Amino acid sequence: MREKEKLAVEQTSDRKIKVRNEGSTTSFIIRVFAVNPADNNVKYVKLDAPVAVKILSTEEISLPKKIQTGWKISVVTVYGNIFWEES
Repeated sequence: MREKEKLAVEQTSDRKIKVRNEGSTTSFIIRVFAVNPADNNVKYVKLDAPVAVKILSTEEISLPKKIQTGWKISVVTVYGNIFWEES
């Protein structure tokens, strides 16, 4: 299943991200990481529950903690894949 995942990530505010599933399997997001490009400071946000992103759909995910806009965002799936926000 791991090789069937393909996600596109976009931060829409300091508490929301959008994840679009472009792969051929449903993905389950379990964590969000953010990196400050200025000093490489890393912030980890564990989601309250896994978020399912079905094939060819987009989910808006509310974050339990703020992440500054402008930080590089990534999501981690239950299959262990990491998908980064495109620049």
